[in-house]
Amino acid sequence: MQVYIIIALAFAILAVGFTVQNNATVTIHILTHTYQTSIAWVAIVSVFLGALLMGIVDILIRLTRRGKKKEVAQANKNKEEETKETFSAYERKLEVIQGEIVNLKSEIQRINMKLSEIEEKTRENVTEEKERPSSEYSVEDHTEISPTTTEDFQQPIREVEEET
Repeated sequence: MQVYIIIALAFAILAVGFTVQNNATVTIHILTHTYQTSIAWVAIVSVFLGALLMGIVDILIRLTRRGKKKEVAQANKNKEEETKETFSAYERKLEVIQGEIVNLKSEIQRINMKLSEIEEKTRENVTEEKERPSSEYSVEDHTEISPTTTEDFQQPIREVEEET
């Protein structure tokens, strides 16, 4: 900003020097009007109008930048809100998943308890089997009842065929 002030002061000094050295009368035509005035007044009015025009342009540029800053700020705010909403959604999902983990852990404990019960019953059954006398399950009893070879099966069939 200070650079602009220094440039403006230098330009003003040059303009004053120009007007002091050139004080001749000139004719100015503006649309349909004609004026006769000193060249110094023309220079002063021109510098003033130039400064006024530059001030207006500067104000427009600042307003445009301010509007863009507001847009960027609003966009950032919207992104921040979206991020918060997304974060909240992920937090809710995390809570649901943590609840499922707790449920699954309790289900695993329940299954482990049932497995322990089944193992205990299996141990009891094996103990009971070992305590039974071995004579109850003799192999000889079972071999007399059922034929063990295919010839034993075919013999009764041959006898039936011969009778018919």
